[in-house]
Amino acid sequence: MYEPLWIRLRADMTQERIHACMKEIAPTVIRKNQGCVITVDGYDNDERELYDIPEVVDLFKRLMAEGFISLLEVSTSIEEMAPEGMPVPFPGLGALEVWAMSEQKYNEWFGGGWVEHGERRQGQVATVEIKRFLDEVLMESNAKAQAITAELRGRPTKTESAWNKILKDPPYRTT
Repeated sequence: MYEPLWIRLRADMTQERIHACMKEIAPTVIRKNQGCVITVDGYDNDERELYDIPEVVDLFKRLMAEGFISLLEVSTSIEEMAPEGMPVPFPGLGALEVWAMSEQKYNEWFGGGWVEHGERRQGQVATVEIKRFLDEVLMESNAKAQAITAELRGRPTKTESAWNKILKDPPYRTT
């Protein structure tokens, strides 16, 4: 049975707090070889979806800028990308979902019925977006996260070797 590593975030997190959170959770992610799943506090009574709340979208953009998504499960919405044993869809957010919301594509890719939209149907992430996410976005995020966690922990060789292990054997499937 899947046991998530939950992280509760707030939309008003500063860059310093994001870095501190990364420092706190990176050792657990590495030790357990498992990503985290996030929620955003303070919006349970808000009728809007998270992707419609500007403060939350801004938080996700900041998380992307810092490489935070490298500490998350790859996806909580796509079964083939979710960790073994995770029921999909899962109530928390993974890296793909955070990226989609930061790019303001979440509703197009994951929500709202099955309306024709160009060459694909709304609610389906196109293969080209998934490939870009895996090949470019996650790799860039991994490099940022490695630099930040090495700087904050003050032990670059140990941190670098752990991140290199993850980079060589990433916890996601590309096929």
